[in-house]
Amino acid sequence: MRERGIRSALLLMALGLASTTGAPVAAAQPAPSFVVTFPQGSAELSEDQRRVIVAAVERFRTACRGCTQIEVIGHASSTESPGAAVALSHQRAEEVAADLIIEGVGIDQILVRAVGAGAPAVPHPKDDEEDARNRRVVLLLR
Repeated sequence: MRERGIRSALLLMALGLASTTGAPVAAAQPAPSFVVTFPQGSAELSEDQRRVIVAAVERFRTACRGCTQIEVIGHASSTESPGAAVALSHQRAEEVAADLIIEGVGIDQILVRAVGAGAPAVPHPKDDEEDARNRRVVLLLR
């Protein structure tokens, strides 16, 4: 019976699910991300927003070892027109993706998604500043 326990422990260690020291195994690092926020009802990019995109591309090219894709996830806030939230979040994501292409990222390296108001950064914003955090495009370097 003891041999079976040792085999199980060795298997867990081989799979990276246990450690020999008894210390917890480090979790995988989250993908580097960048956030581009937008004014209410808008999908137009400003110079400040373009600087965020350029920084993401720079990180993607130089510091993100093993990254092969940029996931572009468009969001809208719940205060924006409910019927148009998904379309607006998609339009925002497409605008950012177009800038990524202008910056030299290959179209095959970009994955665009739109989630509308369904995944807020701030579920119950108290003011416009908090609500602005929901009107965004998240860039995940993968």
